[in-house]
Amino acid sequence: MKQTVFFDNNLRDLKRIINENSSERILLVSAKKSYSSSGAEKIINDMYLKQKIIRYFEFEQNPKIEDIKKGIELYHKIKPELVIAIGGGSVIDTAKLINLLSFQEGEPEAIIKNSKLIKHPSVPIIAIPTTAGTGSEATHFAVVYINKIKYSLTHKYVLPNYVFLAERLTYNLPEKLTAYTGLDALSQAVEAIWAIDTNEEAIEYSKEAVSLILKFLPQAVLKKNKIARKQMLKASFLAGKAINISKTSAPHAVSYPFTTHYGLLHGHAVALTLPSFLEFNYNLSEIDNNEKRGVLFVKNNIEIIFDLLKTDAKNAKNVLSKFIESLGVCINIGEIIQKNFDFDLIIENVGMARLENNPRKINKTNLLNILKKLF
Repeated sequence: MKQTVFFDNNLRDLKRIINENSSERILLVSAKKSYSSSGAEKIINDMYLKQKIIRYFEFEQNPKIEDIKKGIELYHKIKPELVIAIGGGSVIDTAKLINLLSFQEGEPEAIIKNSKLIKHPSVPIIAIPTTAGTGSEATHFAVVYINKIKYSLTHKYVLPNYVFLAERLTYNLPEKLTAYTGLDALSQAVEAIWAIDTNEEAIEYSKEAVSLILKFLPQAVLKKNKIARKQMLKASFLAGKAINISKTSAPHAVSYPFTTHYGLLHGHAVALTLPSFLEFNYNLSEIDNNEKRGVLFVKNNIEIIFDLLKTDAKNAKNVLSKFIESLGVCINIGEIIQKNFDFDLIIENVGMARLENNPRKINKTNLLNILKKLF
């Protein structure tokens, strides 16, 4: 499906796209607070579109099926001609799910678990990220939790039709959220380089994304530099383009139970194990290789990451860990979750689809060893 992207800091083209796609009703999906704090609300109000817009924001972070169903009810009531998503990854995923599922026959849970049931496209959707990290605006999948289990609905109809990248909407993002979302983008780009489903196109997107993140994320977090914010929005989009091809792998698979059961924000949860899996995956062998193109193929790809980090296999884990910590992000589980940590809870609830996309096979024993070293 074709996607049109606007690098448009003042959103000058937005009203034209809205008018081309809607004459009466628009469903606007946003977070409760960031819609205003990002400056998006003022921009939309200045377009004099109030009479067209019905806003949906009564949902929690990390999309849950109950919130999607409430959105579908509103969708059927107002019958929008256009959907606009303004917010972070959870907002954009929520909008993508509501928009597509509203046009399908059958229960949302069944469709989420079996994308072959998707038969109909939905109305056009515009994605406008207010964070530089998730890349949801660039992907044809959307995450949703059903009974605390994470599912990813994947289909070509999920991809937003239009994307507006306006760095001004990220200027007021708090330091910690800037770091966490930026680390999510970094993990996506790194994982896209070694993932089993990767290809040359995904790797090229990833190389540019990693280079931009390593250079500009510290400036965006620590100095709130506006040029850095712009470059991070570009990096996030490129990382999203990369995983749209490759999908993610072990760090994302292990992150989901940290978010579900311990409340860690997604980017933080992903960053916990990224350095460990960088080392772990490079040390694969013929015995535990999961990549049909061979061990050397994996090692050559991971050496691209070493080059981007300006280090070698021996020091890469430490270099990446120090980069993450330099942003004020703790990756010591013992310090983050000080008591009652349950190793089995994490191991038993990893995202298996993403784990299987990892180039080195992972069993309970080596995953437990990785987690124990994070204390």
